[in-house]
Amino acid sequence: MHPPLNLYIISHTHWDREWYLTFQQFRFRLVELIDDLLELLRRDPEFRHFHLDGQTIVLEDYLAIRPQREAELAAHIRSGRILVGPWYVQPDEFLVSGEAIIRNLLIGLRIARRYGEPMAVGYLPDSFGHIAQLPQLLHGFGLESFVHGRGTFVSRTGGTEYWWQGLDGSRVLGIFLANWYDNARRFPEDPDAATRFVEQVVERLSAAGAGRERLLMNGVDHLVAQANLSAIRRALAQRYQGGRLMHAALPEAIAALRTTAGPHLRTLTGELRDESEGTLLTGVLSARVRLKQRNQAVEHLLETWVEPYECWAALLGKPYERDFLRYAWKLLLQNHAHDSICGCSIDQVHREMLPRFDQAEQVGEELLGRALGWIAARVDTRPGAPDAAASAPTPLLVHNPLPRRRNAVAIFTLDVAQRAAYATIELRDPAGRRVPTQVLRREQGLRKELSPIDTPRDVPVSRYTVAARLDDLPACGYRVYQAHVSERLPGAPAALATVGGLENEHLRVTVAPDGTLTITDKASGQRFERLHFFRDEGDIGDLYNYAKPLADTVVETLGGYAEVRVLAAGPLVAELEIVVRPRLPLAARADREGRSATTVEVPIRTRVRLEQGSRLVRCETTLDNSVADHRLRVVFPLGVPVAAALADTSFGLVERPVELPSFWPFPSRDRPHRSLVDVRAPGRGLALLSRGLYEHDLRPDGQLELTLLRCVGHMFIDFATLEPRDPVPEGQSPGVHSFSYALLPHAGDLPPEALVEAAAAFNAPLRVWQTDAHAGDLPPEHSFLQLEPAALQLSAVKWAEDRDTLIVRCYNTTAQPVAGRLRVAGAWRAAYRVNLDEQREARMPLSAGALDLHLAPWQILSVELDAQAESAPDEQPREEPHEYAT
Repeated sequence: MHPPLNLYIISHTHWDREWYLTFQQFRFRLVELIDDLLELLRRDPEFRHFHLDGQTIVLEDYLAIRPQREAELAAHIRSGRILVGPWYVQPDEFLVSGEAIIRNLLIGLRIARRYGEPMAVGYLPDSFGHIAQLPQLLHGFGLESFVHGRGTFVSRTGGTEYWWQGLDGSRVLGIFLANWYDNARRFPEDPDAATRFVEQVVERLSAAGAGRERLLMNGVDHLVAQANLSAIRRALAQRYQGGRLMHAALPEAIAALRTTAGPHLRTLTGELRDESEGTLLTGVLSARVRLKQRNQAVEHLLETWVEPYECWAALLGKPYERDFLRYAWKLLLQNHAHDSICGCSIDQVHREMLPRFDQAEQVGEELLGRALGWIAARVDTRPGAPDAAASAPTPLLVHNPLPRRRNAVAIFTLDVAQRAAYATIELRDPAGRRVPTQVLRREQGLRKELSPIDTPRDVPVSRYTVAARLDDLPACGYRVYQAHVSERLPGAPAALATVGGLENEHLRVTVAPDGTLTITDKASGQRFERLHFFRDEGDIGDLYNYAKPLADTVVETLGGYAEVRVLAAGPLVAELEIVVRPRLPLAARADREGRSATTVEVPIRTRVRLEQGSRLVRCETTLDNSVADHRLRVVFPLGVPVAAALADTSFGLVERPVELPSFWPFPSRDRPHRSLVDVRAPGRGLALLSRGLYEHDLRPDGQLELTLLRCVGHMFIDFATLEPRDPVPEGQSPGVHSFSYALLPHAGDLPPEALVEAAAAFNAPLRVWQTDAHAGDLPPEHSFLQLEPAALQLSAVKWAEDRDTLIVRCYNTTAQPVAGRLRVAGAWRAAYRVNLDEQREARMPLSAGALDLHLAPWQILSVELDAQAESAPDEQPREEPHEYAT
């Protein structure tokens, strides 16, 4: 005889903060929901638990309207009747950075702890697939289980429970809501109907391979708590004989599931992006691409510049602006909810996202400017011996945010006293040596000077855009250069650019009549031909999915005609502008089976740049989108067949086969990446780097395609009839767009860590801070942090959330163990290994101010440095050279 089933009724709501209604419209419903919930909890002691969707932002949104009910709400959270956390918002995982996911949990857990104990469950029921490193991220916050509704199928999991293993081997108990998170949405009030309802739910769970412990998810999107549930449950206890019905908290139910979990469960490894039996909604990777680009820019600003430079300035005595930083992060995270960053909501929702991006960026730039100014004020910027042929110099601090010394061309603006005559800008390093420079542009303008004791004033300036070749820049640090305005005419070195192409020490780029590029790698002799043509095809899908018209009209620029002109000839920066003018169909036909016979010219302008010493061919493409119902891609043929592509994901790399099996009629070939895709064959490889462009496809013949625009006019289509629903005109992405990407050709043997390093550098150009000449106690060259070797990527430098200490996070970009060394400037007394929640796990030995690191394959390691701590008898350093796990 089989033991009785344990049926856990999980009362909940799934709360989309904004989607088919705006945030403010949904907030009315949220306030009503929580008002009703508090009243239900007051009058019905048998209604034991309600789960607020794993998000703490709902508490902020509610209490902004009902602050007078905070104590009542907090009492129910403390008692466990209302469950909150661990997230701030439920994010999409592929369209936001790994650090943004960590900040989401850091903020969400701290809000939850203000009121009680956070729900310790990795709850993401509706995200559109899951990244390969999420098990390690969950482990870093003490979350040992993962509840989800997408990303796999029962044919793979073998049931509703399975083990999910990340790249590094971290393992969580996966609970797959195979019948969705509303499998017991509303119990009927009639006892007979309620009994039949439970029997049907149990039968469907049995078909999905559920065990003895089963979740009955009582709720769905935006639904209030079922007020008559207690009476229904009492009646069912007398009538239903198939098992024991319990009104439970989700952690309680998962604890029971864990008691029956064991080696008999299947183990899935890596990312959960299976689309073989149904849609994963992959079209969101490229819907409303402008949102993705703005998000990448703000994430990069906060993670790569603002947080580290706030830390460096704090080490020099500036108060760390924790409150402003948290405010900026919250603004950004509010755009990370899956229906927000995915671009799959009504137009007004996405209009309201743009001011959040703008404000987070404004806060970030203001913080960064103040930190850079604080550092500059401490640096000795006085010039050496004067040059009789040049004017008084202007000191510049060139900042490199990457953790290793760097050679690069910096492009920056320099403001000098306005003068009519055109002049040359010369740069000298601290030893007085001339640095190669190239003036790209000069404008006459005004610089606004602000003062705390006077009104703003405009100062006339001559503004030069300058390129400078800077070598051996300090890691995570700066070097002072002196900029001179000189009447001397520059020399005339051999040009790097002609109308026919570009060339430097490593690469030769030629332009064909149709605008495509041929790149020759001088070291290997490999030629990559017909690169960079555009393909435009129809799209009658929706914001969630691409759908190709039955009778599509595909337009390619391959074999057409291009206009080419030289924008910069060298010696440091060589740049061409290539213009193609395809005629694109105006929109889909009325029957949506093909594209309009009416076409319009859509000029596409690409600035192709090659810099001295660089192995990258950089591209900046701009167009004014005036047509609808289409997808525009830029195409790069490798020229040989391939079987797989390597793409970066948060804290790792994943290899995906070109062909994936599919058993439903609308499979997607589209795959995500963060900033790089690499395709290779023996002796031949091509890496594509991008900024804020996250969708690519790879064909078996080696043709790599990067999506620039996907333009549709409806939120949904009925896939049975292809009938569109819910118009979203701005989903057509009209207007001017710019896209940044680069090509890195290689001989097919470039190590993965070198690819990650190249992508990091592409997305982190140098910053130049103009200051004045003054004395200071910091030298003209300084490194705040150094991390070796290149297999270790720096992920975060930040002040701890709850202590006045420094957190440094890095990760291993390889599948092999790596030994490394971290050095951070400062008088550190103690170092600790901490988890992602910044809880100390072990003391780490400091050796002459440096830390020896040992990271397992794909491991994320967080280190805390404390300038105040003294060694305590029970806290002596202990060696754990190969066991530093997050």
